[in-house]
Amino acid sequence: MFVNTCSEKRVVSERIALELDQIHPRPPAVRVFDAGVGDGTVLARVLRSMHQRYEHLPYYVVGKEISLEDIRLTLETLPDRFHEHPSMVIALTNLTITRPHIFRQARL
Repeated sequence: MFVNTCSEKRVVSERIALELDQIHPRPPAVRVFDAGVGDGTVLARVLRSMHQRYEHLPYYVVGKEISLEDIRLTLETLPDRFHEHPSMVIALTNLTITRPHIFRQARL
């Protein structure tokens, strides 16, 4: 059994939620890159906050994590978010941090 004795994840997700008011998403989707997904708790809470603000926009979410166990835990955390926001695509990877440039949007 894992016991979380601090509120760090809650505080971080609430702080990120405050920043959502400052962004102005452009079609085709809201893009999110999480470079340290961990167990997915913060990401799940941020996605919940995003859904409250951008209910009708699709989401492209990329998460990077070293640990395959953390990726597994993240996948266990996200089903509720898919149910809440079905127009969401999530890609989880264990690429090294120097490689995320491949996710940049191509110029058309």
